[in-house]
Amino acid sequence: MVLDVVSMIISVLVGSTGLSVAQNLIEKRVKKQENDEVTRAVADLIGKATDDDIVNLMLKNVAELREYYVISKSHANKSYVSALIACIFGFILYITGIVLMITTSQNIIIYTTTAGTIIEIVSGLFFWLYKTTIGQLNLYHERLGTTEKYLIAIQLVDRVSEDRHDEMYKHIMECVLIDNRIKEEKNLKENNDNKINS
Repeated sequence: MVLDVVSMIISVLVGSTGLSVAQNLIEKRVKKQENDEVTRAVADLIGKATDDDIVNLMLKNVAELREYYVISKSHANKSYVSALIACIFGFILYITGIVLMITTSQNIIIYTTTAGTIIEIVSGLFFWLYKTTIGQLNLYHERLGTTEKYLIAIQLVDRVSEDRHDEMYKHIMECVLIDNRIKEEKNLKENNDNKINS
């Protein structure tokens, strides 16, 4: 019986180590791929830069937003994988405790249930972290999309005849102000809704 418990502990340790090694290998591969994506995107953006200071600033901001997006995406993936591994490990502890209780006369279920519950709580915290990271990721993605939209508009203005540039730039500025007002109203409404729900 003691041999069974020892062999179970060894198999859990070996399994956990194997999962950890596999996770690290996957993370390294994904990190290299994401770094390559960011490097290419930044090089493309800098290569497209014009002499306008505002456009250069916007291009640099887009490059930084892309980098933050990749970082947030990486954190989200790590949080999710960690939560999933912890959740599976906690479930295995629950099952192990039930099996040991049925097959042996020892009352080991108290220990395995406590350990499994603690691990499931940690897993829940990891899932909460994942949810928070995804929210941040969505914010970066939204900002990136908005900035790219205005960059495209500015580049298209350059294709219009010179005498209409001022008119088109004025229209772009009006659109930016309208977008900002809509976002502020949306944020204000969400904040009020959160206060009401609290």
